[in-house]
Amino acid sequence: MQLEQREIAKARETFRKLQSIPIPTDQPENRAVVHGLAATLLYTEGRYREVEAEYLKALGAWEEAGRGKTTDVAAVLDGLGLLYIANRRYPDASRTLDRARAILTSANGAVATDWMKLLSTRAELDRRQRKWHDAEADLRDAISAADREMRLGPAVLKSLLDNYAYVLRKIHRGREARLIEARAATLHARAWTTGVVDISELLAKGRNGQK
Repeated sequence: MQLEQREIAKARETFRKLQSIPIPTDQPENRAVVHGLAATLLYTEGRYREVEAEYLKALGAWEEAGRGKTTDVAAVLDGLGLLYIANRRYPDASRTLDRARAILTSANGAVATDWMKLLSTRAELDRRQRKWHDAEADLRDAISAADREMRLGPAVLKSLLDNYAYVLRKIHRGREARLIEARAATLHARAWTTGVVDISELLAKGRNGQK
């Protein structure tokens, strides 16, 4: 939670406390969680050279625990994909994210947030490679997934909307981009409410020329 809220100093202290607790050798799932958290924290701190090793240790521990096809592994792969994107290792990122997508497609318990994160990461890969139409499709689906997750913080949704508006302008869909920007502006000024406007409604208005 502290990492999600960008409370890095608090997250670092909490992680130090976690590391002080011995993990029994017969509990690989706990080791997987610790390695995954370590990777996330290191990534946030920009220590990219150390991140990949922690993610790979997490994947190995999940496999050892017999949970190699679960949403936990998909989350690790998503993080690994982000790392590869940051390092411009785009083919590695694509293969990693394809593996995560396959897991989420077949895994029990995958929720809207899982898909939102994966599609958002995939859209970033598309954007880096200037595959604007692919990025548009991935961001549209990510926002639809976000709209189904009522506990999502406004900052996360605003980031998705800002990215989507940027991509829409790249493919010359300015009218729709302005509608998305207007929605993002309301999130900047107020807290998240249950009055969600579905992305398909906004885009329909844009295509029909309605205000």
